[in-house]
Amino acid sequence: MNTGVVHIRECIYCKHHIAELLPGEENDSQAKFYSDGKSVGIHNPTNVLVSCQCCREYLWLQTAPILARSTYHYWTERSWLRISLPSHLTHAQVPNELTIDELVHVVRSQFMSKPADELFLRQQICWRFNDRVRNDSAMFLRPQEWAIWMENTKALLDLLDPKEPLQLVMMAELFRYLGDFNRAAQVIQCVDLPDYQWTVPLYLKRCKDKNTDVFLLGEYVKKEFVINAS
Repeated sequence: MNTGVVHIRECIYCKHHIAELLPGEENDSQAKFYSDGKSVGIHNPTNVLVSCQCCREYLWLQTAPILARSTYHYWTERSWLRISLPSHLTHAQVPNELTIDELVHVVRSQFMSKPADELFLRQQICWRFNDRVRNDSAMFLRPQEWAIWMENTKALLDLLDPKEPLQLVMMAELFRYLGDFNRAAQVIQCVDLPDYQWTVPLYLKRCKDKNTDVFLLGEYVKKEFVINAS
C-alpha cells in the first residue's frame, strides 16, 4: 500500500471542489521514465490543465486555490483508494485527464495566453498518443488521428529551443518518430549534460534499429524533461 497527498482545490469559475492526487515522495523509487520525457508514478506536481466536472470550464490546476490538504492510501495498481477528508469536502472530484480531442481544441482556441502554454499542451498531446503505446495499444484509433499527430509533432518541433538541453532531447525524439533517424542521431549526440550521457546510446540504438516508438529508459532513475507552462 502506498500513500500520497491530496489537495482540495476550488474551481475559479464555479467554486466546485476539485481533488488533486499526488503520489508520495517516498514512492518515487517505483517511477518509470520514458524516452519522451514522461515519468509515471513520481511525485511531480505540475501546472496541468483540467476541465471542471461541474461547469466544464478549462483551468490551470495550480490557479485553483487550495482549501485543504490531506493524505490518501492506494495499492500500487490503484485498484483500491481511500481518502481521508473533512466531511464538508467529501464531494470533491478528481478531474479526468483531458483527451486528445480536448487538448487539440484548447490549442486551437484562444485559451492560451503565453507561448509556453502551447509548448506544454503540445507535449501533453504527444504523451497521450504515446500512452497508448505504453499500454500496448494502437497509437491511432481513428483515421483522422494520424493527421492530428503529424500536425502536432511538427508544430512541437518548431516550438522547441535547441539551446535548451532537455528540449534538444525532445527534438531528437520527435525526429525519430518522423523516421528521420539520421537527424535524430545527430541531435541526440549534441546533448552534453553529464547526468544524461548514459541515455544517448539508448536513443542511438533505436535510431540504428529504425524504431519510431517511445521506449522505457528505466526505473529507479531520475530522467525527465517536463515542459511546464509558466
